[in-house]
Amino acid sequence: MEQATPTTKIKFQQFVKTLYGRILTVHGMVEMAALIALAIVFDLPFLKIRIGEAQSFSLTMLPLMILALRFPIFDSFIGIGFIYGFITNVIDGYGFNTLPFDYILAYGSLSVISLFTPLVFKKNKTVLLNFLFLTLAVIAGVTLRILWSSVSSVIFYETTYWGGIVYNAPTMAISGAVSLSMLFMLYQTLVIFNNKLQKQDNTDL
Repeated sequence: MEQATPTTKIKFQQFVKTLYGRILTVHGMVEMAALIALAIVFDLPFLKIRIGEAQSFSLTMLPLMILALRFPIFDSFIGIGFIYGFITNVIDGYGFNTLPFDYILAYGSLSVISLFTPLVFKKNKTVLLNFLFLTLAVIAGVTLRILWSSVSSVIFYETTYWGGIVYNAPTMAISGAVSLSMLFMLYQTLVIFNNKLQKQDNTDL
């Protein structure tokens, strides 16, 4: 069996790095903790506009979307789905039976935004292309969140799947749209921050 050449090993390591690993660095852990903490703050009752027992508008998704743009997809899923999802599930008090679909999978779906990161931060002749890819990324993440939350509606609240979508879509879509508009305003800062921290991450173990 032929041994892998140094070039092959480097390419494999680079590929793995696009999927997982930044969460293990010092800068990565600190940044993820800060973004998750900010999302938890935005989810506090006095910072949400509630229109029903379980429906509300908030900026909770904004730091989670930034997290997804800053981390590889598996890191993002761990941070958003498992860590933030678990903490928020405990705070909300709806019970651990809702944890898999409403929290781990629904919130974790926002990690799909990570797949768009190379396109979102790619240098183009016009920033409108970057905004287009950013919009598609947010639409993909929010849509998946709506779909997974609707599965929970069917299982625990005995609604139809379409009924769950109708119930969940308005508030999540509006919260996603508001978060997207904030990302547009923060875009240039995110580009600078992204380039700067990529250099810092290279110094971590």
